[in-house]
Amino acid sequence: MLNLQNEHEGTTPLPERTEERTITMPGIATAPNVPPATPVASAPVVTAAAKPAVADDDTEDFGYSDDDMQQFAPYLADRGTGSSSLPLLTQEQERRLAKRVERGDKHAREVLVNANLRLVTSIAKKYQNRGIAMEDLIQEGTLGLIHAVDKYDWRRGFRFSTYATHWIRQALGRAVENQGRTIRLPSHAIESLGKIKRTREMLATRLNRVPTAQEIAREIAMPVDKVETLLEAETPEPMSLDAPAGESTTRLGDLLPAEDATAPSARVFRRALRDEIGRALRHLTPREREVLCLRYGLAEDAEAPMTLEQVGKALHLSRERARQIEAGALQKLRRGEVGGRLRETVVS
Repeated sequence: MLNLQNEHEGTTPLPERTEERTITMPGIATAPNVPPATPVASAPVVTAAAKPAVADDDTEDFGYSDDDMQQFAPYLADRGTGSSSLPLLTQEQERRLAKRVERGDKHAREVLVNANLRLVTSIAKKYQNRGIAMEDLIQEGTLGLIHAVDKYDWRRGFRFSTYATHWIRQALGRAVENQGRTIRLPSHAIESLGKIKRTREMLATRLNRVPTAQEIAREIAMPVDKVETLLEAETPEPMSLDAPAGESTTRLGDLLPAEDATAPSARVFRRALRDEIGRALRHLTPREREVLCLRYGLAEDAEAPMTLEQVGKALHLSRERARQIEAGALQKLRRGEVGGRLRETVVS
């Protein structure tokens, strides 16, 4: 009986050893073992493909490691002056830096900005003498440059300087529009005025003379009255009365006469004219005197001359009736001795 148990016990482990060989030897796995092997094999494929992609970008595409970026550190000390000593970047360097900027690298962003400060300075020089100091122009242009760095798409293939020029010019143009004029014009009016000035220069070269407003309007298909209005707005900027008059220490304001400083001859003339007008008005009817005094501000307490409509309302007359009375009164003053004395007083 013991022998039978030993034989039974001896035969029992054999299937267990056979199963262990089946599990540990994939080469002889049967069909039921294939499905679990499929997901196990697919998972490493995905992760293995993703990791090298990031590593390649960091080393091959981006080009600059964090240690490499330290080469630019000595050049960042003079930032903000428009005269950065950073060397000019190649297109490949721009592309690599732009990729790092895209990933949020602030150091690469600063390098790309400082390497193009010369571009800001060269463009800002063209906007001088427009009411803004050169230092302020450089600051405004740098803001446009920073905006260009943040929006630059290196995949498009063009140089960064070509893209940044647009944003720098836009920032400088807006600064001149908003800060350069003491008398500010709307932005659309400034654009139209710029178009008119360019057309005027072009026509002057073509015609060998200064073009008329009608010729400019016809060339750019703009109403003549709008051209004339904008050209009138093209006036020199107001000057400060505290500005020096020439090379002396005299201020411009010192050269202006005082408001209450009236020449004696002017006072005499005004008194003589007032006396003659008073004598002339005595030849008119009371209604005619009222109309002329209101119409031309001749009364001592008059604030300003009135329109015919205002005169009519003040005297309870129609506008047409006020005009008729005015015309009749002026006709009387032109005739005879009264008109002669007035003319002599004014001419003399």
